[in-house]
Amino acid sequence: MTIHSLCASRETCLKNRTDKRHEQTTTRTLATITLVVPDYDEALAWYVNVMGFSLIEDTPLSDNKRRVIVSPGKGSNLLLAKAATSEQSAAIGNQTGGRVFLFLKPMTLSAITRSTVAMASFLKRTRAKNHTAQ
Repeated sequence: MTIHSLCASRETCLKNRTDKRHEQTTTRTLATITLVVPDYDEALAWYVNVMGFSLIEDTPLSDNKRRVIVSPGKGSNLLLAKAATSEQSAAIGNQTGGRVFLFLKPMTLSAITRSTVAMASFLKRTRAKNHTAQ
């Protein structure tokens, strides 16, 4: 469906571009974006504790599946979906075929500093955990 299919014709659509009612019917936002992750709890630790996102929902759906949604505060939420197949696992970190996936607007300088310290600590713990598991 194109934006112009909502109008009687392309000319009518262009003529009504400044009409508030018309704008309300054609303006869209992305509410939630799915992000495939290797593990729910590790992803939550990263997005909530390191990146400063808020946990919106964490609902068990089955023994292996949860509905986990986090929010940066403004804009789209992220649905953290645990990879369930080898194909999904292979897409982790490459969900857009090597292109940049998401752009996060900068925070305040003090928030960036706290986030950087938390990120370094998280990565250190993750590396230590991975090293001892080998």
